[in-house]
Amino acid sequence: KFLKGLWKSEKENGTNHKDDSKVLYNIDFSNSDLSGQDLSDFTFINCKFYRTKLSGVNFTNAKLFKADFRYADLSGADFRYAKLSGADLYRANLSGAYLYRAYLLEADLRYAVLT
Repeated sequence: KFLKGLWKSEKENGTNHKDDSKVLYNIDFSNSDLSGQDLSDFTFINCKFYRTKLSGVNFTNAKLFKADFRYADLSGADFRYAKLSGADLYRANLSGAYLYRAYLLEADLRYAVLT
């Protein structure tokens, strides 16, 4: 509900993929509280989550390309099958996060809390 109206389907964006997943481009969520939201199957491209509260968020099967999660609270977040290519997780709190089969190619995990 929080993101209603912000996303466009890939068909609306002219990419014409066979699925109709939700896509967000260049949105700045910095310093927001999105705790507990269901963001599964969303695609985020170049979005900022700097110092954002994302504890318990469901990112299952989400695509988070070049997302900025610096200093974000991702404790208990569910990243099963998520694609975090090029994501910046510098000093992010990932304690208790579920990363089963998450794709972290070129992700920056320096000083991230992973316990």
